[in-house]
Amino acid sequence: MDLRGAKIRNIYHLCSEMSNEDKSPLMVNIPHYQRPYKWDEDRIKLLISDFFEHYNSNSKKNSTTEDKKYFAGSIVTVRKNENSDYLDLIDGQQRITTVYLVNYLKFLLLRAYLKQVIGAMRLTKINKNLDLMLNCYNDLIQKNGINTTKIENKIYHFENEIERFDNQQEKEDLVEEMLEYFMKKFKLPRIYINSDEEYYIEYKEGLCELIGKEDINLKYSRDSLNNKLKNALYRINIKLTTEEGPNFEVINRKEIDNDLINTYVNALNYIYNTFEEYTDNNSKNPLDKTKEMIDKIDLFLQNLNFCVIETGNTNDAYTLFEVLNDRALEVDDLDLIKNLFYKEYCLKSKEDEEIKDDNIEKLEDLWGDKIFTDNTGVKKQKTISFLGTVFLTGSNSIKFNDKEEYRKKLKEEYLDNQTDYNYEKIYYNFKVFQAVKEIINNYGIPYQKREISSLEAENNPRVSITYRTLHLLNSVKQYGVMPALVNIILKKFMKLNNGMLDICQFRDFIIQLKQDEEHQDDRFKEIHECAHNLWKLVMLSDSYKKPRDFAKDIICSINDKDFNNHIIKLNQELFDEAKKEFSEWTSRWYKNTKDDLRIKLLFLKLICGKKQNGKIVYYNYHKGVFKNVRNLQLDHFEPKNIQKSHPEKYFTPVTGNRDLYVDKLGNFMLLEKEKNASLSNKPAEKSFQYYGKMGVDSDHWLVKEMKELLNNHSEKKGDIKIPTEEFFNERKNRLQDYFFTIINKKLREDEVIIQEVDGQLSSAY
Repeated sequence: MDLRGAKIRNIYHLCSEMSNEDKSPLMVNIPHYQRPYKWDEDRIKLLISDFFEHYNSNSKKNSTTEDKKYFAGSIVTVRKNENSDYLDLIDGQQRITTVYLVNYLKFLLLRAYLKQVIGAMRLTKINKNLDLMLNCYNDLIQKNGINTTKIENKIYHFENEIERFDNQQEKEDLVEEMLEYFMKKFKLPRIYINSDEEYYIEYKEGLCELIGKEDINLKYSRDSLNNKLKNALYRINIKLTTEEGPNFEVINRKEIDNDLINTYVNALNYIYNTFEEYTDNNSKNPLDKTKEMIDKIDLFLQNLNFCVIETGNTNDAYTLFEVLNDRALEVDDLDLIKNLFYKEYCLKSKEDEEIKDDNIEKLEDLWGDKIFTDNTGVKKQKTISFLGTVFLTGSNSIKFNDKEEYRKKLKEEYLDNQTDYNYEKIYYNFKVFQAVKEIINNYGIPYQKREISSLEAENNPRVSITYRTLHLLNSVKQYGVMPALVNIILKKFMKLNNGMLDICQFRDFIIQLKQDEEHQDDRFKEIHECAHNLWKLVMLSDSYKKPRDFAKDIICSINDKDFNNHIIKLNQELFDEAKKEFSEWTSRWYKNTKDDLRIKLLFLKLICGKKQNGKIVYYNYHKGVFKNVRNLQLDHFEPKNIQKSHPEKYFTPVTGNRDLYVDKLGNFMLLEKEKNASLSNKPAEKSFQYYGKMGVDSDHWLVKEMKELLNNHSEKKGDIKIPTEEFFNERKNRLQDYFFTIINKKLREDEVIIQEVDGQLSSAY
């Protein structure tokens, strides 16, 4: 790594060479691929208030100068050669831009202050503050047209001449001449102006001339961003007289129609307001108040320190940038991903810089306005970035929560392999993320109440298995499996459209995919088969491992580079292993575990079919028994808690713990929440009337079978039939077989022979 050095420095020494401690003007360039400025009021106020809290707490008599300095984090720069005018700023842009804006505000305050002290003939106030303002100006503008040394000498000459005169009128005339000279050089409006409107026009035009024609010291490689920053700078007016002020004003605020310009303007306003809070207003005249605010700002700029890390090449700097930001969490994950694309585009594209700038503006609009808008939640952002990255890279080792790893894979396994990375390619890559967002939005993938969304999807007879599977994967949080299905959706669409990714057409495609309830559309055959196999494995397996292993093969074989639809077939060995796991986890399942959702889903599918001649039949049978699945609960047939006044009406095992029977699969049925509450802890035999009320007919085969089992495996006490151990065991075995039969049913199969799970198929079939 070409590491030139690391030093603790304030803004006035930030760009000095590592071997030199002399002051050097701030001159930094923000590369094309960096995000625009985005700090809000909270971030700005936090930086300033933290500084003053630190400074004030360390201002005791025994405190050293070093104690008062405030460390504001690390920044990473690139000095490509010793003759470079600018350092490339790779990390720390938000903080350095904020400090640059603080310095600009200091300049405006000093300019307004000097105008008033010159006009008021307070000559003792001029020299030190003029020197401060000229240094401040030199840190704002690079190749400026103002000779600050010449101006300084001229002002000193005026002062000396004024001191020589004894005649007051001659002094006043010379002061007026000096004031006009100062105002002309620093582009302040003329003293005598007829209206506020005319004043603001001349004020703004003056600042445009002062800073608009020159390179500013905080410069973007993207000219459009330079223009927006300048546009914001010359809208700021500090209004000050000897009787009133200082006041912060924005000229023609209503005319600003750009979010970034507004961000800069707002930042300057927040900076001003925060420093005003730290300025003592008690009985101070406007000039003294202004001077105190200037001093507070100067104190801040002198004592705010950064660890400046300087490298000799961009790649090394960017490596440091990622490491530092992963730890400090200053830059969100989306910006890091976007920056990876911008970096490759800016370094590898053969397009002119001006064209790159225009193209990045278009990409910014796509990324920020179409894909990751302000109302895109953090979890959705994370899902989109993860799924898009897996599709582009084809990497099956990326973990959902390992953001650093999938940025690394994106760079090493995709972007590093791009030779001529032009606008067409980066635009396509961004559209991949947009397409992923379309899937999530159009399929209504939620990040709260996930279980409900999966139940509603399974109960909906008008949606495809692909839609149901995406909701299932999201609900059980098997994020590592989701890319397999997303990959085949994206790749199948592009294969049908000659590799093109038109978002409007893609939106229509996924809506039709969702609505292909009968799974008859040939375009979607492979997608539905993949979804169905994933659904099977998730429902069968004891953990995420087998679905994830199957998904890994699909991810590697179906991605942006490859399309092997043979890999979506589920091999028999994997299926048999999952089947064994299904028998095991359903046998040991207890109520209120992570597997409750899967049991509910299987009950839903079972209730929607009927049993006939040893088969589960769906043909011409009612689909979606429950009108509202949001309040479905797994109900104990034999209650968990007994009425202490009549314990004889409840099941008691011959040996062992009662919960081993009543909290396991053989004792459950689906029931709506309200009915479950009404049922309360009534004896098992009383439950049947509630199943009839909930929408499952009293003669539904599941209810009838429970009655038969209770008749065959119960003991009668008075007029109450109490289930025995055999009832729970037999019903568990049957439900396991029914559930497995449902899982193993083919997509277009209307009826399926009931199949055994573990070789203990009941003779009752």
